[in-house]
Amino acid sequence: ELGGGAEGHFVVLPISMPDPIPLENLVFLRKHGAKNITIINARELKDVEDPKNIEALKKATAIWFGGGR
Repeated sequence: ELGGGAEGHFVVLPISMPDPIPLENLVFLRKHGAKNITIINARELKDVEDPKNIEALKKATAIWFGGGR
């Protein structure tokens, strides 16, 4: 709910997860009702800074950083 509920725009940054990034495991947000999820599958800053990723981040109402123990 804090991220905008079902209509929020959720961005997932799994950069701290081990390779290969298990993207199918990251859609847990859908199980909780999120409809708009963008996964930025990037390891390097230059890839994260791709214009389509920057646009997704600008629209985000919540960002999930996966991994990182």
